[in-house]
Order: sequence, then structure tokens, then C-alpha cells
Amino acid sequence: MLQPFISLKALISSVFTFMLLGSFGDATPINARGQGGTRQNPIPVTIDVSKWPNIAEQNCYIMLCLMGRNRVFQRVQTADESERAYTLSGAEWTPFQQRNLIKYHVQQINSQPGRRTETSSAEEFPWRSIHVDPLDPRYVIPATLYEQSMQGNSLSNLYGPNRIDYGNFFHVTFSGYTGPYCRALHSPPTKPDVCDNHFQTILFGVKIMLANFIYALERGGPTRNLFVHMAGDYKGRVWPS
Repeated sequence: MLQPFISLKALISSVFTFMLLGSFGDATPINARGQGGTRQNPIPVTIDVSKWPNIAEQNCYIMLCLMGRNRVFQRVQTADESERAYTLSGAEWTPFQQRNLIKYHVQQINSQPGRRTETSSAEEFPWRSIHVDPLDPRYVIPATLYEQSMQGNSLSNLYGPNRIDYGNFFHVTFSGYTGPYCRALHSPPTKPDVCDNHFQTILFGVKIMLANFIYALERGGPTRNLFVHMAGDYKGRVWPS
């Protein structure tokens, strides 16, 4: 009677071992095997833009009108890629400072001196922490130093708390917005068409046609190292042309 007892004990032990090993073998980090791993399964994030509403409108315009309502992005693969993006966009050249406007053929939205008024800072979108295909543009738009600082505070908490690792995909939703571009981006298409080149809105205290202030650095050709209009009346050209 001793042998059957040993066999039963061995059987129970084997089953337990199999279950234990199976559990360890399945212990894969969620982001590595599921959410965030592909464009089709991004990590959802909500960003409060109430302290940088004008920059948010610029971001929403680009997502809505130039990127086909796209709100899914991929974090850069490495920290170095983020620094390279700052160079590739031309933002590090500070094109919207008064001394550089003529040199780079760009305009400010508001020229009144002051951190909260003068749009002397270059907002980049997609943000420098977002991976962009080498053939796709990195847009730059004039913004205030104050809103750039407020935006920086918000985005510094974007990746860690949301467990967005390098290379992960995420889906952006803004909250706290008030302008027409963000409203249009976050809702079904409506009339009037805010993507019309001559649609007017107030940004940084000035009534403008935002399409005329979207630029991208041209790295080659006759407009090499100048900022080309990417929308509006001067699309594909430098200002003045």
C-alpha cells in the first residue's frame, strides 16, 4: 500500500509545480505585452490645459487640421531623441525673439513685451518628447514664455504617473480648454469649419488667423534653414515672399 500513496503525493506535487511555474511564466509587465505597445492599443491620458489655453489651441489646430484629427502619439525611444528633436525643429534657434524675426522670416502673434504677452517663445508640436518620423514635420508656433512654463509643468507629469515607457503609444485628451479648435477636436465635425484658412480666433489677446502662424524648419532647397509656412495664405513659402 506504500507505493500508491507515494504516487498520489508525487502527482499532487507535479500539478502544484506546473501551476506555480505557469503563473511565473505569465508575469509580464502590462505595458510590455498590451496597452501602449501598439498604435491600435494606446494608453489613454487626460491633460489639464486650463493654465496654457492658447498653446492648447495651437496644439489642437495641428492635431485637427494638419494631422487629420490624430490624437495618438508615440513617446520617444530614448532621452537623446528628445534633445535631437529640439534641434531638428529649429526651436533652439529662438526664431520668435525680436532680434531673429527678420533673419528667419517669421512673425510674432503679440509683440507687446512681457512674459505673459509677447509671443517670443517657440512652441513645438508634436512635443519634443514625442517620436516623429524623419519625413514628417515638427511644427513651431509663437507662444509666450509664461504659457510655455505652465505647459512644461503639466507635461513633466505626463509619462511617469501614466506608466508610459519609452516607445509606448498614448491617446491624448485635453480638459479645461475653452477655444474653438480644442472643442472641434474633441467633438464630431461641425460648422463653421475651424480649419478654414481664414477662420479667425483670439490667441494671446490678438484676433488672428492661426493658419498663418504655423511654421516648420526647412533643412534643404532654396529656403534652407528658414521657417516655411505650413498652412494659411503663405503655405509652402517663407514670409515675406
